[in-house]
Order: sequence, then C-alpha cells, then structure tokens
Amino acid sequence: MGSLMVMAWGDNHGIIESRNLGTKFQQAYATHLNSASNKSVGDEIIQQGIVVSQPGSNYPNYHTAYILPHRDDGAVYEGIVSFTATEPVDVFINHRISLDNATLSQINNTKFDNLFLVYPHIAEQGGALPAIPFVVDGISPDYEGTTPSSPLYSATMPFIGDALLLGSNKSKPFIVFYDVSANIVEPEIVNHISDAFVNATENPYVSMRN
Repeated sequence: MGSLMVMAWGDNHGIIESRNLGTKFQQAYATHLNSASNKSVGDEIIQQGIVVSQPGSNYPNYHTAYILPHRDDGAVYEGIVSFTATEPVDVFINHRISLDNATLSQINNTKFDNLFLVYPHIAEQGGALPAIPFVVDGISPDYEGTTPSSPLYSATMPFIGDALLLGSNKSKPFIVFYDVSANIVEPEIVNHISDAFVNATENPYVSMRN
C-alpha cells in the first residue's frame, strides 16, 4: 500500500495574527470568521468584505485568505462568490471525508494512487491528527484580459463545501475584495468505497450510508 499524503492547512481556521494589519483589522477578520462558524443549518450568510492574505505557518511561501472557515458540524456551505484580488489566486473548496483514519488506511493506494488529505487543526491539537480529514478542490480561474496596467484578477463562481478560501504560491501577499452568499445545509452522506479496499473481493458493491 502507498502512503497517504498529509498537509496542514489554515491553522486556527485562518484567524490571522499579523503585526502589520493592526488590532482592529485582526478583530474584524476574526469576527467575520466566527460569525460564519456560529451559523447553523438553515441559516444564510451574505457578506461583503476585504481580506488580506497570510502565509501559512507550515508553508510560508503559500499565502491564503479565508472567506468562509472550515465547519466542524458536518454541514456545508452552498452558494456563490464573486471576488477581485491583487494577485492571480486559486480558489479552494474543502470537503470533509465522512470516514475515519482506520477506514481510509484500508484503501488500496497501489491500485488507486494516494489520497491527498488535509488536516486543518494540527496546530490546535498539539500535533495530533483529528479523526476526520478533508480533501480540497483547487480551481484556477481564467483571468484572461488582465494586463500589467490593470493587475486585478476577478472571478465569480458557485461553490459547495466545508470551507472557502483563496490562495497563491507566488510568495507574495494579496488583498481580496469579495461578496459571498451561501446557505448552510446538511448533506446526505453516501460512501461507495468498499471496492477500493485492499482485501476487496472481485466485484463487491456495498453501499454505506451514514
């Protein structure tokens, strides 16, 4: 079996600690993330804001800016985001995996290749990995039409997932102006992965619904 690839992403849900932005900005950023985290299934989020990126503690050359923080309650955001950034950024949407590490370890990585898993709370848990990781959609918008004289990078897209953030590996900070509208919904969990286990029989098909 191959190994699982693990990455630490967005320590402390993306809440920043920056000496350059000032206390008021830090408090406003923390408030906007906490506001989204405190919403429940059935609630709606409509935000308009400006966010400054921060380097990751484990990947200092990679700058990220959270728009909606990772959810711990199993619910997901479903909505649309529109943004303009000062650097060409990628859009990342997190998806919680509804399987524990013991189940994931049974996947035949030799046959299906490695899973790229992300654990968002490594720093908060003293280095211990949480039971439930997530995977990430990485989307690179088409910034056609952007010129050196007009270096603003804009996109609008629908999304659904456990978190929404923007990132750049250019080792440069960026500012993003955004509008986001999202409903918080509870997904039905459907897992059909028994075929992928190392000890799977030739053609099993077992539906596992949580």
